[in-house]
Amino acid sequence: MNMKYPQPFYLNSLLVIAGLTAGLLQQWALILAVIAALAVFIGVLRLMSPGDSCFRSGMLTALITVCAIGCGYWTKETSQTNIPIQLENERVIVQGVIVSAVKVDGDRVSMQLHADRIYPAAQPVGVEEHHQPKPDEAGVPRQTGDARPVLPTVGRGGNLELELASDLRHPSEDIDDERTHWMLEPDERLQTVIYLDSEEQQRLFGSWGRGVELRLVGTLRRPAVARNFGDFDYRAYLEKQRIYWQLYVDDPEAAEVRSRPSLSPHLLLGAMDRISGWMTKLVWQLYEERYAGFMQGLLIGDRQELQPQLYDRFSDVGLTHVLAISGLHVSVFTAGCFWLLRLMRLTRERAFTVCFILVPLYVMFTGASPSAIRAGLMGMLGLLAMRLGKWKDSLRYILIAALAMLAANPYYIYNVSFQLSFLVTVGLILLVPRLVGLMRALPAAISGALAVTVAAQLFSFPIVIYYFHTLHLLSPLANLLLVPLVSAIILPLGMISLLLGVLHPALGQIPAWLNSQVAELLFRAVTWTAEREALLTIWPEVPIWWVVSYYGLLLAMISLCTKLRSLSRASVSRGFMILAAASMTALILYAYAGNPWSRTGVVSVLDVGQGDSILIRTPGGRHILVDGGGTFSFAREREDEAWRSRRDPYEVGKDTLVPLLRRRGVRHLDAVIVTHLDADHVGGLHAVIEHVSTERILFNGTLKDSPYAERLIASALEREIPLIPAAAGLVWQVDDETTLTFLHPLADASGAPGRPGMVEDQNGESVVFVMEMDEAVFLFTGDIGEAEERAILRSLRGEGSGGSTLAANGTAGRRIDVLKVAHHGSRYSTSDSWLNYWQPLSGVISVGRNYYGHPSGEVLDRLARRNIATFRTDLHGEVQYRTADGRLEVRTKLGALPAADGF
Repeated sequence: MNMKYPQPFYLNSLLVIAGLTAGLLQQWALILAVIAALAVFIGVLRLMSPGDSCFRSGMLTALITVCAIGCGYWTKETSQTNIPIQLENERVIVQGVIVSAVKVDGDRVSMQLHADRIYPAAQPVGVEEHHQPKPDEAGVPRQTGDARPVLPTVGRGGNLELELASDLRHPSEDIDDERTHWMLEPDERLQTVIYLDSEEQQRLFGSWGRGVELRLVGTLRRPAVARNFGDFDYRAYLEKQRIYWQLYVDDPEAAEVRSRPSLSPHLLLGAMDRISGWMTKLVWQLYEERYAGFMQGLLIGDRQELQPQLYDRFSDVGLTHVLAISGLHVSVFTAGCFWLLRLMRLTRERAFTVCFILVPLYVMFTGASPSAIRAGLMGMLGLLAMRLGKWKDSLRYILIAALAMLAANPYYIYNVSFQLSFLVTVGLILLVPRLVGLMRALPAAISGALAVTVAAQLFSFPIVIYYFHTLHLLSPLANLLLVPLVSAIILPLGMISLLLGVLHPALGQIPAWLNSQVAELLFRAVTWTAEREALLTIWPEVPIWWVVSYYGLLLAMISLCTKLRSLSRASVSRGFMILAAASMTALILYAYAGNPWSRTGVVSVLDVGQGDSILIRTPGGRHILVDGGGTFSFAREREDEAWRSRRDPYEVGKDTLVPLLRRRGVRHLDAVIVTHLDADHVGGLHAVIEHVSTERILFNGTLKDSPYAERLIASALEREIPLIPAAAGLVWQVDDETTLTFLHPLADASGAPGRPGMVEDQNGESVVFVMEMDEAVFLFTGDIGEAEERAILRSLRGEGSGGSTLAANGTAGRRIDVLKVAHHGSRYSTSDSWLNYWQPLSGVISVGRNYYGHPSGEVLDRLARRNIATFRTDLHGEVQYRTADGRLEVRTKLGALPAADGF
């Protein structure tokens, strides 16, 4: 039996991609799985086509796969920084070339700089370097942490002696700093951030583009790692782009433009940046502000001016793909160019040739994202095939495009845009013809649109829930109705408005106005759909084997669907399909349910910087969130400095807490406990209750005149979430194994909670409670001080109001397992009497970079003298306690576990 050629090509391509991925990950289990798949493939070939040709084909497949594994492994091994770790947090001078678009956001400029030379911003001879910690993005000084080895300083004319081998070289003569004793030529990219001092600098730096050579003075830092389990890892994200360092420039006056792009690839890229900037200005000239950011993203591929709220709505509905330059955009661009060229009386062949040249220019013009490159390669291959009259195997072209991109940069395999772009395109090629065949009774336009929507949803579904953890049930319908609106009207009208606007802005305003009306219809439809919050499903983190199983089962169903029709027994065909459908249903239910049978209680002290946020999962599957951190900006807001405002500044609730809750499958919070209304405890809670269903909010019964507290209360009232004052004596039985007993605020003589109304100093009004969960006891303390500790202890001993109630509840005299150290480790809390009473085995301090000296050395000494195992979120990241079957275990995201007796 002779095997057709395309099948080995497809399978070889898949084995190459799998082998490259296994090599990059350097996971031997995955490498062995790829080798096992290779052996199965060769065995099947041998059975189907015995002979020398089969042997040669199998050996060729094996050689290609092994080479792919080796290529991935070698790429990972050689993708390392050339900058010594000793330079971390050192102030240096960097000379290099801009290799990415320059993004200006308020007082912050970001870009990628290819560093050609690095040398020290030297201190005067004989003066030891003692740099004051520089403020981070929020204006809070960096915490220096443990001492790190630094480069030694020597006298003028001396030699620098380090264990850094040949990476350090003497500076060349054109460097005019005579105090420089070494120079590094790293030949790698730095993620560069520049903080601006004036609006004039904003305009000046915004004029930079790719290819400009700069000389900057700044501080080298390693990118931040994920500090919570499952959180976004910025260091890993940059490393997959072969970027290992960040350069923070806080002295923009020292920035120096060394030269403009010369005759090089950078010259073309710089020209594209300037054209893109000019077209961006034209978009804003033609469209009103409400639509200009959207059209800028749709036409030019630059989404930085898109309103964050609008982008979030598109994201919830699953329509962000229309904003990414992809096959849709390339197809409309190519069709428009071809039509214009034919209108100019060019022959069909010449029109194909001109379009073939214009497509890569369009890809570069729109930023050359992975989806744009894939679409451009596919478009070019399609044009070439049609020019040669050989367009018939689109699946082969998509695989060729994928292999070409991975050959150029194997790290594309990690890119979400790359994965979605290729998988959805493969799904459309494989599934659309079959689905159309099943819908012959419908008109061709309707059956085609339905087939495209179903195929795209089926093939994007695993990637969407793996990375984003949400899926709107109206997303298929929204894609079916709204994507044609974008592709058939908004995108073509947008291109026409730009084309006419180039001739004269007045000519482009007519199609721009018409387009704005259609865009308004799109915005309203997307907003209405996104507001159906009950239909937004949350999917917990799924393992990679689930994703592979889903695609394997889906491809098997597609392959078997046609072959089963040829079986003579219809019952056998139906049996296979029922089995496949049942297996797929079980996979999907498994992904949605997560692990509902787990009886493990979990207390996660999240790292939210200088603030508190604690997520509790009880053995019964209930979820409680204690506080929600906060985001600080110590910069003074002045009317004449509105230019400093960021379009979408970091917000701990929206950017950290909500994604973490979704990733952990938290669809409903049984309670949010607000210990008090200070910004570092409630700053992120409004975003939480706006995105996660919340049953009740327990708080201290007071109010505070602050925007964070007011927004939280307003959001709760808008959603009709009960606001319940908590006070000493309140007991809440959460489930059979979890009980919360509240110790503070204390009631007054009449039995009512103390000091109701507006309270500005909230620390002393913090909610304090004991949680007993599966035989483990936790004490949560908010930000109380020593005075409140003494009052609670008097009450527990029966000396004050509420004391008898607390004693009756069994709270008094109970040794605890875990103490949440109050007020981030302030010296005015966690007194000796407090520790002597509770005798905790473990303490945890939620703290970040701060001005206040938290945690205090005095508190750390008190804890150490009692041999209390102490964890700190600034050192350990998230601290997670897990209790099951009477055992209490702890793990941390970062750092080693502290040693202590009894824990």
